[in-house]
Amino acid sequence: MDASPAALARLEDRAAQAGITSVKGYLPDQPWDLPSISADFVYSSGVFQYIEDRVEFANYIQRIATVLRRNGIAQLQFDTRPRTLAYRARFHTRDGLLPRRHRRGVRSIRRTPSWVWDRLRGADLEVFGECGHYTEEHWSVARRR
Repeated sequence: MDASPAALARLEDRAAQAGITSVKGYLPDQPWDLPSISADFVYSSGVFQYIEDRVEFANYIQRIATVLRRNGIAQLQFDTRPRTLAYRARFHTRDGLLPRRHRRGVRSIRRTPSWVWDRLRGADLEVFGECGHYTEEHWSVARRR
């Protein structure tokens, strides 16, 4: 699932070139999490750090868990850098006063690793691999129980 139709077209083209016919991309407003749709593997990069709302974040994790088959794998990337004083100051400054890359919708939202783990466990996902703790490239690999 991606907000960019061009990115989804590239995904499907690359899969077809590799002879993989079971890859399907969805736009956010398409029904990608219906019970009739299931996946063995879900990959997410550059998505979760832009979801500011905590409930929306948790809902996406739950929706991913819903489409995973039992023992299906999710490889997900998060930003778990510490929330420094400078980060918190930028977060509470009006967008018009900030450089473009620090404005809402563009800036990266940092979460603590433990908060991310709680969301994954709450969606019945078991984390069995990770790397990049406390970086913007924190990867978690989880399995649906």
